Amino acid sequence: MLLSIRYLKMDISYRILPIRRISKKLYSILANLSTSWYKGSYITFTLLMKKIIAPIAYLLFVVPAFILTLNVWNLYEGIFGLRSFFGRQGDLEGAVIFIIVTSATFYLGNFLIQKIDHTKQPTVVDHLGQSALFYVLFIYQAIQQLSWLKQYPISECQSDCHGYAIGALFVLIPLLGIIINAFYLFRRRKVNVI
Repeated sequence: MLLSIRYLKMDISYRILPIRRISKKLYSILANLSTSWYKGSYITFTLLMKKIIAPIAYLLFVVPAFILTLNVWNLYEGIFGLRSFFGRQGDLEGAVIFIIVTSATFYLGNFLIQKIDHTKQPTVVDHLGQSALFYVLFIYQAIQQLSWLKQYPISECQSDCHGYAIGALFVLIPLLGIIINAFYLFRRRKVNVI
């Protein structure tokens, strides 16, 4: 009886051992699935996700840039009133407010993106990757606004022409996002700091 128990224990241990080997191999295979080889360079799954998440996170800064620009412009108009420059009321103040608020918002966005996507020496490819959705949005909005201006020319607008200003914001916000990202990455490449 004692012999059969020893034999049984040995038999069980020999049966468990291949399962442990298989589970270790399975674990290593699953661990290697999160990585891939691309043109000889080793790209991990997390790095790939960072390259996908960074442009989406940067695109989300369009919403606060748009809302903050309109709110600051409204606040300025309520406190100081709008002045007429060259026959256009509020254009100069609106442009200054737009540039300051949108630049600050996108600079913060670039700072946060660099925390997600760590690029030590940014290149043009990094800029194109981070601003790809902005290029698409800019081209789409420019075509959309040009077709809208053909149907409803600004010369026919008699009063309350805020739709044209909002349309211009839809085109200029992505353009300013592209420019600020390019300057931020160029400065980071030159100085090599965040």
